[in-house]
Amino acid sequence: MISRRFFLKGTVATAAGLILPSWVVHAERYIEGEGEPFLEPLVSHQNTLYAIDGNGEGGYGLFFGDPFKKPQTRMTWEEYIERCPFANTLQEYSEGVDSEDLPRPDELVGELEIYNVSEYWENPSRLAFHFLENLDLGPELDGDNGIGAINFYDGLSPADDSQFVDVPDYLSISLLQKRLNEIDGTVAVKVLGLEDLNGRTPYFN
Repeated sequence: MISRRFFLKGTVATAAGLILPSWVVHAERYIEGEGEPFLEPLVSHQNTLYAIDGNGEGGYGLFFGDPFKKPQTRMTWEEYIERCPFANTLQEYSEGVDSEDLPRPDELVGELEIYNVSEYWENPSRLAFHFLENLDLGPELDGDNGIGAINFYDGLSPADDSQFVDVPDYLSISLLQKRLNEIDGTVAVKVLGLEDLNGRTPYFN
């Protein structure tokens, strides 16, 4: 399923999430003159959202955190539980299993557990999907009040459970940074092109 949200534009700045037309004009002129998105600077930030053009054809996949993070191949049960989002102890994770049958904390987990961590809990493209989906970026709408776009992909077929998000152009990246600044100002958008990848491949789910 694919959903698309647009950023709101209007003539007053009183409504939450409203982008002024004068700001849009300034951003468009900056993009035209500099050949890059207009990203309003942050005094400081806690996280980075990477926008990556992996094929040089425009369109930017979004990654929350290190886009080149590789899946871990070895992990103990202790490490696994520390990273598990829905259990605080091995006993809680293995509810219904007799205590004598529980693995030791220093035992290695199996392939399924490693897959769950890398694909579902710590995948930077899936993390971007969930982070942005839960924010008030703008409504799903068409017409004159919408500008830019952000696209959410929640499975491309009935058997596909992938989740990722992208934006089509520099203006959408500029609008996304502005909206993130307005929400809490803790996330910086960083753009990477082909020349920045140095042969590396972003980790998609």
